[in-house]
Amino acid sequence: MDIPEDLRFQDLTGETFGWLTVLGYAGHNNSGSVWLCQCACGRIKEVSVARVKQGWRTCNGPRCPLLLEKLFEGKFIIRPSGCHEWQGAINAAGYGQVKRDGKMLMVHRLMYEMRVGPIPDWAFVLHYCDNRRCANPEHLFLGTHQDNMDDMVAKGRQARGERHGRYRGKRCEGGGLHGPERQPGPA
Repeated sequence: MDIPEDLRFQDLTGETFGWLTVLGYAGHNNSGSVWLCQCACGRIKEVSVARVKQGWRTCNGPRCPLLLEKLFEGKFIIRPSGCHEWQGAINAAGYGQVKRDGKMLMVHRLMYEMRVGPIPDWAFVLHYCDNRRCANPEHLFLGTHQDNMDDMVAKGRQARGERHGRYRGKRCEGGGLHGPERQPGPA
């Protein structure tokens, strides 16, 4: 594509920024010129000059497969079960997580995207193995919220009784607790 006369600027064709190589001019948008770039991972993507100035150095920001491969190197233990167990940071729910470009991303979701493909907006990434640290793509599958709830119930992970967050124990007529938390005093 020819660069319009009124938008003449430095031609970035052939220049490299991190793992992005500029293939040519692709147009103009509100944030400035847009360039067709190829990442070292092989993906081709249109990238605005503003994104390059912000520090984008890969085809998909924090989700570039090449960047993730480097980031994940040496961070897994392969268990006899076949689970690829994450050894890095874990969130409060027990899932592996990594911080990229100021965002906390869940490792099993990133591995699914890298090895299987995009995750639709409606989808959850579930584990066949029920190991929250596992990121083996062969142990992961897509499902709806309802599929996730059904999977939880089938595997006995739903909170019931004393494990439930709203459990308050059995109450007597006077409102006091019975059971191991509080024994009734002498009459």
